[in-house]
Amino acid sequence: MSERNSHVSSTPGSPLRGTGRFEDTKYRAVKVVLVYKLVQAVKAQSLSKALMAKRMKTCRSQPDRPLDSKRENVMLHTMERAVAALGMCLKIELCRI
Repeated sequence: MSERNSHVSSTPGSPLRGTGRFEDTKYRAVKVVLVYKLVQAVKAQSLSKALMAKRMKTCRSQPDRPLDSKRENVMLHTMERAVAALGMCLKIELCRI
């Protein structure tokens, strides 16, 4: 019979709960997925930075902000404009935990 590893949890994410790292890890994962979907939409539409900026009604450097998952300070308004520029909508759901 094999020994149970005390470092492996049966509940995903539970080792991080209570440490403050769970929420941070979850936030980063959601952001990476959102940015990935935006980048895929930009590629599928073959959008240049100039056209993306024009659709966002902003300067040429702004489209880089929502397409970079490492940026910490991208405002929700900027994300919404980027998503809208791609002909998509951003849906945020609040739920009880």
